[in-house]
Amino acid sequence: MCIRDSQRRVHGVQVNFGTQHSILRIQKEGGTHQIQKLSLSLEPIYVFKNCLPCPLYLQVSNNTQSEAQVAVLNPQEILKVQNVPSQSSIFMQLRVCGFFWSEIISFFAQVNRQTKYIDKVEILDKNAAKNYIYADYGDLNQGTTQCFF
Repeated sequence: MCIRDSQRRVHGVQVNFGTQHSILRIQKEGGTHQIQKLSLSLEPIYVFKNCLPCPLYLQVSNNTQSEAQVAVLNPQEILKVQNVPSQSSIFMQLRVCGFFWSEIISFFAQVNRQTKYIDKVEILDKNAAKNYIYADYGDLNQGTTQCFF
C-alpha cells in the first residue's frame, strides 16, 4: 500500500518483516541539482497515547486474543503497534484501575467506503455504572494512525 498526499506523491509504503508491519517513509532532504538526498525511516502503523492522569491498560490484536499485544501505559506514554497490518481489522480492550476491562471492540469500521474510528470506549466500575474513555486522533501522519485516550 502506497501512501500518497493530496497531490498523489508517494511518501511511504507498508513493509512487512514476518509478523512486523511498518511504514517505510521516504522524504526528500534537499541536495544539489544533480544529487538528491533522501531520508528513509520505518514508522509504526498504529500509535496509541495515554493522555489520562492514571495508567491505562490496553490490549490490541488483529484477530485472536492469543496474538494480542498487552501494555500498561503510564500517563503520556505511547504504544507503537507493529504486529497488525494497516488493512487488517484491529480489536482492543481498555481498562483503568478500579474498573473492569471494556468489551472487545473494533478500533475502526468501514462505513460507505470511509474509515470511521471509535470515539469512546465504555467501561464499567465495580458498581456496574457506565463510564467512558474518549478517543481523539491527531494528524494521521501519512500512514501512521495516532490515537489519544
